[in-house]
Amino acid sequence: MNIYIFRHGTTEWNKTFKIQGASNIPLAEAGIEQAHIAGAALKEANLSFDMVFSSPLDRAYETAKILTSYTNEGIEITKDSRIRELEFGDFEGHTFEELAGIDGSPFIYFKTSPDLYNEKAPYYYKENQPESLSHLCKRTKDFFENVIEPLEKEQPNSNVLIVAHGAVNKGMLMHVNKETDLKNFWKPGLQSNCHAAIVSLVNGNYNVLEYNKEYK
Repeated sequence: MNIYIFRHGTTEWNKTFKIQGASNIPLAEAGIEQAHIAGAALKEANLSFDMVFSSPLDRAYETAKILTSYTNEGIEITKDSRIRELEFGDFEGHTFEELAGIDGSPFIYFKTSPDLYNEKAPYYYKENQPESLSHLCKRTKDFFENVIEPLEKEQPNSNVLIVAHGAVNKGMLMHVNKETDLKNFWKPGLQSNCHAAIVSLVNGNYNVLEYNKEYK
């Protein structure tokens, strides 16, 4: 099985470096164009998909619809809440720089020391506060163990498309790489908008072929 894990196209909040999280921000014109370019490149490469999964947030779902309009017109796109973006509660709509300037803010650790962010950020179940990275990794692991890995046993030669978000895609790759140390959460770097990580899954064994593939 080959798994193509795309990040959604660019949004206006991406362009202004605002935290999106669970906020349902649509694609910007630039993001729509990115998805069309990537979709055309996938078609040119003769790629098509047997199953397609998307975050329920519009920016990911719209990206998935555009991509598959080139590869598999009309294919069902399954939305799964386990691959929605990391949630930031009341902090969404702000920039990390704004939040890092608040005394005691855990956001000073988010990009450089994600393990410390995970320890210091208020836990997910506290109302209107950020989700922890460990909780994010738990739900992405659940998605892979209960959706993707059973599919590989049933359809080992299939191509799977997943369209989601920057942080949640890193959570998926933590599972793929059997990585448990959150210090390494962002390695080898944040995926660019409308780029793909490409992963092979053979007999239950993962191999990352690309981390940030651009289709153009």
